Amino acid sequence: VGRRAAMGSTEHECMLSGAASCAAESTVTGSPTGDEEALLQVSAPSTRASGAAKIVSADSAGTKKREADVCAQITYESKNVLPANAEAAGMQPPMIVGTDENIDPKFKEAGFDFTGIWWMRDNPVPEELVSFATATANSSTFPVLMEWFNSRSRLWSWLDDPIGWLLVKFYSVFEPNDPAYVDFTSSTYGEIQTFLTDFPLIWVDNWPFVYINDDEWLRPSNFKPGSLLPQTNYTLTRIVLGDGSPHPTFWPLFLEHTKTRPWSGEGVLGGKKMISMASDNYCLRLCQILLPCAA
Repeated sequence: VGRRAAMGSTEHECMLSGAASCAAESTVTGSPTGDEEALLQVSAPSTRASGAAKIVSADSAGTKKREADVCAQITYESKNVLPANAEAAGMQPPMIVGTDENIDPKFKEAGFDFTGIWWMRDNPVPEELVSFATATANSSTFPVLMEWFNSRSRLWSWLDDPIGWLLVKFYSVFEPNDPAYVDFTSSTYGEIQTFLTDFPLIWVDNWPFVYINDDEWLRPSNFKPGSLLPQTNYTLTRIVLGDGSPHPTFWPLFLEHTKTRPWSGEGVLGGKKMISMASDNYCLRLCQILLPCAA
């Protein structure tokens, strides 16, 4: 939403110049460095010229490995979005927790609390989590325009399944610093801006943000007559609090939602895999559409 949908000359240059870095894959095992062990809680502005972030990932057995300047995305078990679980697994948290420090204070002054990590509960699309870290506001009085950088690394997650893979490739063509915009007319209602209102066969009517309570917002997707898409909605639900602790009610529900469902034996709570962007290197994201990271 609110992003460009076509590649220009710069993107093609990235595809060419970035191919070598995509292919130059290196993986090491062992203990992570001190920098790698640090829990990332504040997102730095992205740049095309910067290298991909050094990240630590862990498989279900806890094996540690460093993906150094290689992977634009990270795949991880859902339970590891909780910072304490990520630390126990020996990995950098795959999602940034929104805090009063990394979210514009004007939101709090206007009566909003978007801290923590939020689950798109009942979303029919395999998009799972979002963080509002780095979001900015133009004012602390209404109307308030939110500038929401959900394309940046570690601020969004998809399920690790075929549709999720396609969505990751689709969103890789957008600049990491391209924001989405939400127009709030009050502390209980807003609408996401979108270019799809006049897009043939989609014809979005509106995408509202409707306050339910401090931990839930209703997110309908309304379409005009003639659209091929059905009216849907999901509930934006806080599962991790701003201090990094689990929400007492909604974190257990999320773990159950992401429980593995094996053909035999017991499933693992929070064991389903998710994908998040791990680098704000735009060229790296583009070239890995065609040359996936194998580290």
